Amino acid sequence: MLSEQAPRIITLKPGEFAFAEGLSRIQTLLGSCVSVTFWDAGRRLGAMCHYMLPERPSAKRGDTHLGRYGLEVMAHILETFRNRGIATPRLETRMFGGGNMFDPSLQMDDAISIGPRNVQAGRQFLRDQGLRLCQEDTAGEVSRRVTFEVSTGAVMVEHGASLPVEPRRKR
Repeated sequence: MLSEQAPRIITLKPGEFAFAEGLSRIQTLLGSCVSVTFWDAGRRLGAMCHYMLPERPSAKRGDTHLGRYGLEVMAHILETFRNRGIATPRLETRMFGGGNMFDPSLQMDDAISIGPRNVQAGRQFLRDQGLRLCQEDTAGEVSRRVTFEVSTGAVMVEHGASLPVEPRRKR
């Protein structure tokens, strides 16, 4: 009788990131935050981040939590791959989230437009690094549950207003 090995499951909260290999599954729940996956098919090694803001505000320079800031966490992930001898141009990348989780009739200001700003920063960073998005599911007004199967590189996205995310602003 063959025994099936269960995957190691890693659940990311906002501002977290993880590296995994083999039979591992990284998952998260997104609203206006963005998640980017990085996968090396040859080594079956992957990383996923769940960032909250595109970049660190100047008032937060002493904050050591780099996972919160897209530009910093993605640079850290690429550096880690390079340190393992993986040429970053061969990585497959995918991006998710960046939804407008506030009432769409409200005027877009900096606080409300965080989802689109997160997406734009992620796209620009990946483009600047010479990386191409293999899959993207961003924007809109829905939450997303993202599951990254590291052994295959597959990413499944479940949409739903019923998924628990940050509360909508009252009128």
